[in-house]
Amino acid sequence: MLIITIIVGFYIAWNIGANDVGNNMGTSVAAGSISYKNAIIIAAIFEFLGAFLVGGHVVKAIKGNIIDFQFFQDKPMIFAYGMLAVVISAGLWITLATLLKMPISTTHAIIGSLLGFGLIGGGSQAIHWNYIIIITLSWIFSPAIGAGISFVIFNIYKFLIFNKEHPFEDFKKIAPYFVFVMGFILSLAIIYKGLKNLHLDLSFLPAFIISVLIGIIGFIVASFYLKKKKATKNQIDDVENFSKILQVISASYECFAHGANDVANAIGPIAAILVVIKTGNIQLTSDIPVWLLLLGSFGIVVGVATLGHKVMETIGKRITEITPSRGFAAEFAAATTVLFGSRLGLPLSSTHISVGTVTGVGLARGIGNINLRVVGTIFLSWFLTVPLAAGLCMAVFLLIKWIAG
Repeated sequence: MLIITIIVGFYIAWNIGANDVGNNMGTSVAAGSISYKNAIIIAAIFEFLGAFLVGGHVVKAIKGNIIDFQFFQDKPMIFAYGMLAVVISAGLWITLATLLKMPISTTHAIIGSLLGFGLIGGGSQAIHWNYIIIITLSWIFSPAIGAGISFVIFNIYKFLIFNKEHPFEDFKKIAPYFVFVMGFILSLAIIYKGLKNLHLDLSFLPAFIISVLIGIIGFIVASFYLKKKKATKNQIDDVENFSKILQVISASYECFAHGANDVANAIGPIAAILVVIKTGNIQLTSDIPVWLLLLGSFGIVVGVATLGHKVMETIGKRITEITPSRGFAAEFAAATTVLFGSRLGLPLSSTHISVGTVTGVGLARGIGNINLRVVGTIFLSWFLTVPLAAGLCMAVFLLIKWIAG
């Protein structure tokens, strides 16, 4: 049972890396800011760091808030079989979606599977419906928030840079502020109670001060770097070329955020199974073993490196035309939204948010610049994911239970 559990845990982590990498790196590759090979390397490094350093927060939410453990206290192995069914069924659906180049929500797949097991194993009363409502609302509002942030960032480009007489000179003044905000937000998300896995737990004020200092360092470095650069005859191209650097930074930032949020989908149910195997009981809370975080992190990285290109094309090329400036706006907005959700313990859908931010950039240029047919197809896949994952989980659970006797 233990070996099977570990293998299945790696499988779901691999699936998450394969499907969700398109959300993180698709726009960078599509804009020509980075090659696919380098995108894989960057994604691997920052997905791993986000999952390992910050991932523990959301794991606890997946484990304890969706299903009412009390309904399974007297039948812990049934609960373990159910968690195994959750991971297998979600993984199968994500694999199919990845092969079809569909950017589905892996978070939806896991939570849909959890709902399926909860319903067949304990009935509707076994589900924490209040938390499901909170998560559902976050799925509605998070892409809207992400779209709003990307809309604002690209309009800063549009009105304060591109529409000016000397766009590159104005970009040199504004870009360091982008770097400051990125450095500050990412640092604060990591430092403020985000390093518990490394036994570092700073209070808000010192974490805030350190983050401001890191942001200031980024501001100074960017200012000196850009000050030396001279404009060419085509200053719009100059802006786009130097926006590639910002886009690569924001892509790294987004991979970190994704690893922090989505490792929970891989190891949350696995952690629950391991507790049952070890103690014979179901526990509402337990520490997440470091080796399990490493397993989930490594699985995501392997998924990125193997099938990550499938969904990347859909996110990066089929929704709207992506340039480095537009890609930066979308990626920065997505990473910020996902990171804050992760720190709040909400298992947000990075797919929803990324599609929302890319759509927000398209809206900043007019609705005619969005491929509404592709967006509609993506929305349909989102709608189908929860019921399909729930139904598949019920079938897999019954099969596991039958095999186990």
